[in-house]
Amino acid sequence: MRSKLRRLYYWIVYRLRSIQNHQFYNRKIKRFLKSNDFKSENLTSTQKKEIKAFFESYGFKQVNCDWHRFYTNLNGNYFKSYIPESIFANNIEPALNNKLKSEALDDKNIFDFFLGKQNLPKSIVKCTNGCYYGDSGRLSFQEAIDVCTKYDSFIIKPSIDSGGGRGVQKIKLESKESRKNTIKELFLTYGSDFIVQEVIEQNEIMASLNPTSINSMRILTYLREDEVVILSSVIRIGRKDQVVDNQNSGGIACGIDENGVLQKLGFDKAGKKFLESDSGIQFAGFVIPHFEDVLSKVKQLHERLPYFKLISWDATIDINNSVLIIEYNCQGQGIDMLQMSNGPLFGKYSDEILKQSLEKRLFNNVLHY
Repeated sequence: MRSKLRRLYYWIVYRLRSIQNHQFYNRKIKRFLKSNDFKSENLTSTQKKEIKAFFESYGFKQVNCDWHRFYTNLNGNYFKSYIPESIFANNIEPALNNKLKSEALDDKNIFDFFLGKQNLPKSIVKCTNGCYYGDSGRLSFQEAIDVCTKYDSFIIKPSIDSGGGRGVQKIKLESKESRKNTIKELFLTYGSDFIVQEVIEQNEIMASLNPTSINSMRILTYLREDEVVILSSVIRIGRKDQVVDNQNSGGIACGIDENGVLQKLGFDKAGKKFLESDSGIQFAGFVIPHFEDVLSKVKQLHERLPYFKLISWDATIDINNSVLIIEYNCQGQGIDMLQMSNGPLFGKYSDEILKQSLEKRLFNNVLHY
């Protein structure tokens, strides 16, 4: 009896969150359509019927066709298999990714346990639940400050929930005398969970897109029964003088083909189109260096995280041409930038992934909420 009540409780929580999420994403797409500087034409009645029939075949009802309208107007290509963000967030991601595991493994301070230190930006100090750590182990508050004073600059960010570039700062320390006070104030501001990392010196070609930000690739991988495949890739480029490259911070996303070549157009969060970066680099024909190595690396690392069938990786190339993983995302993955640039999110795997989400969602996954 108690077990049934518990399942009923989680089902109610699931339904309430689902309704809230649908409302959130419905408001989001309405803002997108309203803010675009191009004429947004309606889909035809035939297209709407085709979209609804397609998703109903996988158990999705009351599909909001505004997402298809947005992408179709944006890039001029209509596909019934565009994935509305509300369906991805509410149904597909929870079905294929273990939410309880994702909340536990979303802490950047433990990334090295799963991904390996050599694949990550070098950490200087980690703060986990108020406890400080360095390369040599546990540190006191004062020892952690002293370690950071040896650096002229570093990156500090929350180790939990820093999506969209929230709280990411590049700190330049000027006076030797004031460094300890500056770092102490930073530690107190960031609280109990954060990470301090060395500044990445990125590959010269990557830096040419925007020298003040780390211009990272967002790559979506899918763990199949016997392989990991690449679903979609974009590069995110910071704006002039910006430290972060996220679209949420005004950055531009541009699609990357399988050979590492950029598409002609980039887009900001609202769908505004760009032919070049603020530094004057044209997107069309620009080649990402060592792109094969990036794809190989994220596929290899996804094998270590079987709890999640879908992972969005943020990766870059450093000055030594090594692939560095800035972070991975397995919940709350932003998919609009991928579909703006590259079309339907799942491509030829749409049927396979949608069938899996139909089989696994609801009661099999409701306890993940």
